[in-house]
Amino acid sequence: MGEHRLADLFSSLRRVIPRVPFFQLAVHRVPTRWTLYRGLLRNAPGENSKWRLRAFFRRYQHLTSPPTTKKKLEQAHSLLDAFIDAKNGDETAMNLARRFESNSRVSRVREAWNLTYARELAFIQKMRRRPHLTGGYLRPSFYNRPLPRMRNQPVDVTMMISKRVKARARRQVAFESIQSTKEDVRLECSFEGRLKAEAARLGFESSWEPYFGDLRGWLEPLRQHEKSLQASFELDTERASSKFSPELLERIKDARRNLINNKTRERERERRGEVLMATLRRMRQGPPPHVLTRMSEKDKREDKILREVGAGGYSKWVQSGVWGEGDLGKERNHEKLDRLEHQIREHNLRKRATGKY
Repeated sequence: MGEHRLADLFSSLRRVIPRVPFFQLAVHRVPTRWTLYRGLLRNAPGENSKWRLRAFFRRYQHLTSPPTTKKKLEQAHSLLDAFIDAKNGDETAMNLARRFESNSRVSRVREAWNLTYARELAFIQKMRRRPHLTGGYLRPSFYNRPLPRMRNQPVDVTMMISKRVKARARRQVAFESIQSTKEDVRLECSFEGRLKAEAARLGFESSWEPYFGDLRGWLEPLRQHEKSLQASFELDTERASSKFSPELLERIKDARRNLINNKTRERERERRGEVLMATLRRMRQGPPPHVLTRMSEKDKREDKILREVGAGGYSKWVQSGVWGEGDLGKERNHEKLDRLEHQIREHNLRKRATGKY
C-alpha cells in the first residue's frame, strides 16, 4: 500500500514528453509571435533595426532543436528588455540601441549589395546558357515538328522529345500485345466450335455452351483500344511529314547570316591585334591525336606558331612555308629559316643574360 502511495506522489514529477513538436504548441507560438516579435518591432530604435529583426526571425524560423531555439529566444528577450529600458531613459540601454541601429544600417547596405551582385551573377549565368540559333535545321520526326537547331537547347524541348520517344515505345508494345491477344481469342473460339461440332457428330448430348462463343463481343474492346493507338501513330506520322514554314526558314537563314557576320567581325578584330576568347581557344588547340603522335618536336613547334595571331617576322616565314606563300616559304629556303631561328634564339639568350632588352 505504501509503495502505491509513493508512486502516486512522484508521478507528477516525471518528465512528460509531448506527443507533438514544441513549435506546433500554442504555448510556444503565441508568446513568440504576439509578445516577443511584435514587441521587438514596436520598441525597435529605427527602420534598420526592424529590418535586422525581421531577418533574424526569418533566418531561424525553421529551427527544430529545443536547446538552440531556447538560446535564440533568450537572445531576443534580452534585446527586447534593452529596447524597453532605452525607451524608459536608461543611458546604457540607449547606447546599446544606437549601436544596434548603426550596425543594422551597415548590415542592410551590405546585404543590398550582396543581393545586387547575386542578381547580376545569375543574369550573367542565364545569358551564358541562353539558347541561341545556330543556323541549322532540326528535321521533323515522329517526336518533333520542324524546329531550328539551337545551342543550349531548352530543357522543355529535350524533355518533350524524350517523353514522346518513351510513349511511342509503350504504344508499340501495347499494339503488339493487342494483336497477339486477338489471335489467341480467334484460336480459342475456333477450337471450341470444332469441339462442339465433334461432340454433336459423335452423338454426345450436352448443354455445354462455348465460353468464347460471342467472338465479336470479345474483339470489340480490343479493336477500340487498337483504334486509339492507331490514331496516335497517325499523329506521329503527320508530325514527321510536316514542313518548315516560310517564317521559320527565314529565321534560320537570318541566324546563319548573323553567324557569318559575327565571325567576320571577329577576324577583323584579330587582324587589328585584339586577342579574343576565340583566339585563345584556337591557340590552345592542336592537331588530332593520330597526327600528333607522328609529329616531331619541330613539327609541333611550327604547328603552334601557325596557330598564333602574329603574321610577321619568323611567324610569317613559318606560316608562308607551311602554306607555300612567298619566296622564303619555298623548300630550298627551309635551311635558311632554321639558321635564322637559331640566330634569333641566341640573340634572345644574350639579351636575357645581359638584362638589356
